[in-house]
This record gives sequence, structure tokens and C-alpha cells, in this order.
Amino acid sequence: MTIQLSTPFCPHCINNSSSPAILKGRAYDSNIIDMTCSNGHTIKMLLSVPRYVLLFENGLTAFNNEFYFEAFTCFYSSLESFRKIFVETYTHFELGMSVEDAEMLGKNLNLSERILGAFELSYAAIFKDILPVRGNNILKEDDIRLRNKVFHSGKIPTEKEVYRIGDRIYKFIEVSYRNYCFEDGHPKIFTFNNNLNNKILFENNVDLDKMFFSNNYPYGLYQMQDSIGYHCYTKDKISSDDIPPFESILETNSNLAENFFSR
Repeated sequence: MTIQLSTPFCPHCINNSSSPAILKGRAYDSNIIDMTCSNGHTIKMLLSVPRYVLLFENGLTAFNNEFYFEAFTCFYSSLESFRKIFVETYTHFELGMSVEDAEMLGKNLNLSERILGAFELSYAAIFKDILPVRGNNILKEDDIRLRNKVFHSGKIPTEKEVYRIGDRIYKFIEVSYRNYCFEDGHPKIFTFNNNLNNKILFENNVDLDKMFFSNNYPYGLYQMQDSIGYHCYTKDKISSDDIPPFESILETNSNLAENFFSR
């Protein structure tokens, strides 16, 4: 199962109402996605959200389509990706690393144990709270054992098991994301990801004015709509009781897929 993205907003066709077009492309390791519309136009789109949001959203889509093994893999991959960007954000804002150095640190965290260790230290420094030995105060020991069986022994998880994992990872990511914020409540990970994207645009000599205001520019911004609240924030500290239930974000994902990604 590949991660395919689409949008009904081709910048080249946007002013030609008689010829509507759908942009489609596949997401890989790069934040820049090569997309082609149904009228043949090509454009490079910069993904607006971090990798963990894309992975979790794909997990929701897989779950809604009853691809439970793929959903399980996406949910866990999203958790590891979230831990990485959490560490990168911490080293940038709290330790004064440049965006480039913080990103390089994240790329060097290529083993689960390293990612988890760095995340535990960053989390403890920010929230003054020590995580359990497994590095997650939502996931249980049973979940860790299930993860190892799926990834290392070929176990195929049930719908109930995948739902439980998705629910717990969602709560942990969303609460941690929203509570790690500036004084105005704006999530620091959101700002760090924007800084990363600005670096990518600079490296590719992208003119922001042309990207946003020109219909013929070869670059665009893929403003991905998400189900898990990446664009939500509040000044008040929150708990898992303050966010939408997992069932409702599955429904939101289903509606998004129907309206934007299945044309």
C-alpha cells in the first residue's frame, strides 16, 4: 500500500472552471512531492505537515478500508516519527541548535532504541515527568509485546488490537503535541516544522511570492487537511479527556477521504 495524495486544486487549472483537474502524487521520504493533474500539468508540492501526521492519517485511511496490518504499521511508524520531531524541536528551541543541526540529529536517530532514549530525556526536561521504561505513558506492556510480534514474528493483528493501538498512540501524540507549546499556546512542533519547510524552500531557490500568487510556478504548497488536530491549539494544558475521541477522528478521516482523496 503506497501513500498517495491528491487534491482538487491544481494551480495551473484553478482559473479554468470548465476544465477541473485533480492533482495526484505519491509521498516518499522527501517533503517535496511530484504531482501531476488530470490535464497533464506537473508541479512539485511541499507537504505542509510533518511526517508523523501523514503516517497517522494514512493509518486512519487504512483502518477505515479494513487494511488492519497496514494501519498498525502506520500508527507505530507515526509514533516513532513524532518522537523524532519532538527531539528535533526540543534541541532547536531549548538547546539552541540550528534547524539544520536539529534535523541532522533526527536523521542520525535511526534506531528505535536511540529515538526512544532521546525522546525520554527531552520529554522529561520539558514536562518534568519521567516516562515509564518503555517511553510512553499511554501504551501498555501488552502493546509493546504485540508490536514486537507484528514486526518481528509476522503476527497479523485483529481489528480490535489495531483500534486499541491507534487510540492510545493518538492520545499520546495529541496531548504531548498540544502541551509542548509557547506561552500563547502555539505548538512548538508546528513552528519547527514551518522552519524546516522554509529551509527546504530556500535550498530549492523557491520564490514564496511566486509560489503563492503565480498559477504557472513549478512549486506549490500541499495544505494537507488532517484528522488528528495538527492545526489545533489552546493556551490551557490538556489531557486525553480534552481531545476528540478516536472514533470521531476515524469518521473525520473517512469524510476527508471521500471529499478530497478518492476522486
